[in-house]
Amino acid sequence: MFSKLLNFDEMVTPFFVKIIYWLGVVGVILTGLLTIIQGVNSHYGGGAQVIGGVLTILFGPFLVRIYCELVIVIFEIHKVLVELNRKTK
Repeated sequence: MFSKLLNFDEMVTPFFVKIIYWLGVVGVILTGLLTIIQGVNSHYGGGAQVIGGVLTILFGPFLVRIYCELVIVIFEIHKVLVELNRKTK
């Protein structure tokens, strides 16, 4: 198992992508909440900030998910190509 990791035969990135996804979702939600709070506390009309914060909370997790899925797809393509390479040898 350890030699597979050292020789890059086994990919560990898909495991970390799941962690990055959840950290990204938390970060997006916190960013949206902070943007809403800044908009509410704004002296000169922070309506755009409030709307931007709400949109960030609504669409941010989907964008993080799409990004993480694209990264996983790249690693799945790599896995299939390695398997095809082994079968053809």
